[in-house]
Amino acid sequence: MAYLTKIKRKEIEALETKDTKWCKRCKVIKPLHAFNFNATGRKFASIRCIECDKEKAKERNMEKFGITLKQYNKMLKNQGNTCKICKTQVPGGNGRWSIDHDHKTGVVRGLVYQTCNGSLGFAQDDIKILASAISYL
Repeated sequence: MAYLTKIKRKEIEALETKDTKWCKRCKVIKPLHAFNFNATGRKFASIRCIECDKEKAKERNMEKFGITLKQYNKMLKNQGNTCKICKTQVPGGNGRWSIDHDHKTGVVRGLVYQTCNGSLGFAQDDIKILASAISYL
């Protein structure tokens, strides 16, 4: 994304108030609560609103696993818009589905709830460990 010229930035600053901020991605002035902050205050608020931060993170994640938004959406639709493991309809955690993949081959298996993805990771994708956990329960 191109950087704003000083003139454009000044125009945006004139539109912002102490309770609002401009999102660099969606180019909308939004209330401050729509942005993430660090402990030092407004000066260091994210340049993107929370929704755009989520979308940017999803795009980076898809790039990492070599899938497009179209493939991601088709995969989610084929799963009934639910986690492939527990069938929940809410992604949880960071607000997006985890892209589950085979750690040996890198092949994407599906979209899962963050906790389900963590469970597979802790079990090292090992069927024997998962079977042992089922027996334990």
